[in-house]
Amino acid sequence: MDNIRNALKILFRYISSVEVIKSDTTYNHVAEGTFTNLANVYMPQYSNNEISNLVEYLGTELEWHNNKIRGRLIEEKKCSVNVFDIVLMFADSVLKEEHGMPVCQYHQLLRWRDTVVILGEDLFITAYLAQKDLLYPIRERRFFWPPVIGHDNRDLNRMMSKGVAENHFHLKGSAPLFHLSWLSLMNDARNPQFKRALDEYDARRLQMKVNYRVKYAEESLYVTYLQALLIRLYLFTYLTDETVSMGDEYVEYKYIKPYISDEAECNTIREDEGVRLSDYEDYLKPEIYSKLQKMIFRKEVEYLLQDTQELQFRTGDIQKCIVLLKQKYSTGKLDYAIWNNTLANSGEMHLNENLSGERWLLYSMFQKIYLSGKTFCKEFNWFYAYLLIKENIRSEMIQANNNVGFHNFLLYQNRKEMFVEGTPFEKVYLKMAVRDTIYNQHIKKLEARITPKDTSEQIRKSIQKNDAAILEGEKDKEGLRKKYFYVCHFIKGEDVDLTKGIDSEKFNCRHYRKRKAVERQSYALYEFRSKGDCFAERIRGIDASSEEIGCRPEVFAQAFRFLKNQAVRVIEYPKETVKVLPDLYMTYHVGEDFLDILDGLRAIDETLSFFNMRCGDRLGHALALGVDVEEWYASKSGYILLPQMDYLDNLVWLYSKIRKYHLDGLEDTLRYIEKRYDEYFRIVYLNHMREEHLTSVMNEAIDYYRNRNIQHNYGNRQCVFSINTYYDSWKLRGDNPEYYQNGYFCIDTFLKSEWEEAGINKEFPENYRIRYNPEAAYLYYTYHYNEAVKQEGNKRKEIKVNPCIIKAVKAVQRQMQRVVAQKGIAIETNPSSNALIGTFKRYDKHPILNWYNIGLQMGNEMDIPQIQVSINTDDQGVFATYIENEYAYLALALEKVKDEHGNQKYNKTLIYNWLDNIREMGLRQSFEEIGE
Repeated sequence: MDNIRNALKILFRYISSVEVIKSDTTYNHVAEGTFTNLANVYMPQYSNNEISNLVEYLGTELEWHNNKIRGRLIEEKKCSVNVFDIVLMFADSVLKEEHGMPVCQYHQLLRWRDTVVILGEDLFITAYLAQKDLLYPIRERRFFWPPVIGHDNRDLNRMMSKGVAENHFHLKGSAPLFHLSWLSLMNDARNPQFKRALDEYDARRLQMKVNYRVKYAEESLYVTYLQALLIRLYLFTYLTDETVSMGDEYVEYKYIKPYISDEAECNTIREDEGVRLSDYEDYLKPEIYSKLQKMIFRKEVEYLLQDTQELQFRTGDIQKCIVLLKQKYSTGKLDYAIWNNTLANSGEMHLNENLSGERWLLYSMFQKIYLSGKTFCKEFNWFYAYLLIKENIRSEMIQANNNVGFHNFLLYQNRKEMFVEGTPFEKVYLKMAVRDTIYNQHIKKLEARITPKDTSEQIRKSIQKNDAAILEGEKDKEGLRKKYFYVCHFIKGEDVDLTKGIDSEKFNCRHYRKRKAVERQSYALYEFRSKGDCFAERIRGIDASSEEIGCRPEVFAQAFRFLKNQAVRVIEYPKETVKVLPDLYMTYHVGEDFLDILDGLRAIDETLSFFNMRCGDRLGHALALGVDVEEWYASKSGYILLPQMDYLDNLVWLYSKIRKYHLDGLEDTLRYIEKRYDEYFRIVYLNHMREEHLTSVMNEAIDYYRNRNIQHNYGNRQCVFSINTYYDSWKLRGDNPEYYQNGYFCIDTFLKSEWEEAGINKEFPENYRIRYNPEAAYLYYTYHYNEAVKQEGNKRKEIKVNPCIIKAVKAVQRQMQRVVAQKGIAIETNPSSNALIGTFKRYDKHPILNWYNIGLQMGNEMDIPQIQVSINTDDQGVFATYIENEYAYLALALEKVKDEHGNQKYNKTLIYNWLDNIREMGLRQSFEEIGE
């Protein structure tokens, strides 16, 4: 099975569509040399002899499989490898049909997942159903299965039927984004934004291909998109026997002559002379005229596929054909391939209807292919080219490469709406993201993450627009509306001034621009809730997401405290009823992506401390809190690369946590950190601090505090910047840095509003008086306002991680897990997202096993912190997943784990008990509790 899956990826992902269009490579003959060259790259574990054996094996297996499914005797002769037969062989081994819906056989689910992340699901589903219906004809085939199909495990399906909560769901990343993007592309040949987007893709390819032979060639993505659009149009007419015209149709007279009875007319024109077909319409029978039109169209398609310059010039003619087809069939759908009511109407719920046309086209082509003999057919080869182009563009939108890190995901995430926004498909995007997701599964509560706006009116309009799109055409609008709500997530971003090495013209702190943007959006959300707007209760929480490297929790600390403590309690509805407006909950993306696992742990601690998180609040991802520390550092070969400031901060934080948690056996680590602190504090800070400025600040502070009834430590003293003092200054980073811009804690001009009150973290540090420590306050000032310190700290450093540090990080991680559990803070896990972004690639390696195991293993519950967790999808459209499948991936992965003796490590019944516990926890953790 693994060999077949690898062959599929090569044949449908890495073959050049140019070669197929030119027929240098065809669907029924891929040269062994071509396959070998590609396998050398993508299957490096095999020698050339083994690859040759694989090609022969595939031919034999395909012949055996083809005869088996058709009930024929096995022939001795071998057939050449047919790419469509390999699709069917894999599909037949993993799929089945239950209650009229395709599902994956549960024991094959992880193989299915590995394959369809690369190639998509519909390729295999349509091939499987096409062949199945040829063998066992049915009255009517329906094409309305979900974008992500389920499985046949009855126990898990019954568990899911009790209901799940989707607690981490980014709205704009959760529609079937490629399905809709592809349909948008295939229905519009003239949209200039498509060319701009595809040119951007070309400039920054996320999935690279190898040049596997001298004549290898690739067209631009824009050109291949037009080729696919034209092929699809032609294949639609081929399947429906439809006639279309791309303008004046010219044909050699010899094709018309046999059908014209006027001999005088015939004798005036040479047989090889081109004539306009419409001039002879009166001489030809309608069926003959139509036949000639189709022949002309086929030749024109063949010509345009080869002449890509002319193809780009003829996009207007192609679009006219698409428009005419839509007008003719008038199903009211956005895709011309939805050409009859059977394809247009899925039933009362109207689920997944926009996807049926493309599925019908694939299914119908597969039926023709599997009915045909072994004679080459150009239409089948064009279909192969179409699939290659489709998968090539898909790989630039669905995260399918093997790169780790959030930035890789961000590149995919930023592409999600390029072919939908501003098109007719935009109106179904949100509806399929929320409504279809809920109804395709057993979701009781769904938490849709949206970005905040700059004004309260913009927030209101955004929610109103989203709800209108999601609820359009819904009979039970209120019933659906109660199943989902919103969480506003601020967007993280780098400190532009710092990363570009710009000296601030003004006296600005770190992330000054981002902090002001967050302040503006926080006020907008505050005002929106304060007005008692009927839409205000739709927002139940706040979050911050996107790339966390270079944007620490401190940037959002004041905003989170401000919104969390907002004193709005009553909301008035248009019906004059009154209802308590729920307080906002907190969740925060943190510890998902990090340059050092120690840095990720510190970020989690900053989130807990600076935001004043309480029981019921949540952390998003928090991988640093659970990944295997030794394996993580081993994956980096024991080296880390990060800014000097972060390295210094991390060392000090680790030192203080070792002492706080009274961790034994780490005395050598403490001494090691003390030495490194002296070195890096001097490099980052001391070399750029002026004695005269420090003296001036101290004298100014003495004057400031002299007439105030505040005890302070300023006076004639020698400042000592010890590692403990540095840690005290770190504790102040949750405060608004503007309160320290004079070099000491000064709040005379502040505290005039709730926002300014929130600028002081009144719960951390516990010792409020640290703010009056001269060295701590000055270091915090220097951290924000000394440009030389900031630039020096931003310089990257490669560090060989000492084994004693790894040992300490492991111990501190363990203690922090217990802190999170004790506080009642929950963690939103996203298994597929975490496996694709993180350094672990297997579901059975997910940190959730290190956080919670009640019901999974007997006897060692005390060794695990038992943190509250939930299972979610994150961006289900980008990761091509559904929440019910996330449970199944974990279940099957754990069923396959073996212990050191080769026995099953986890009991199946206990696995399901454990998952059911998590399912119930997820429901309890919902920011809108079940029953509200």
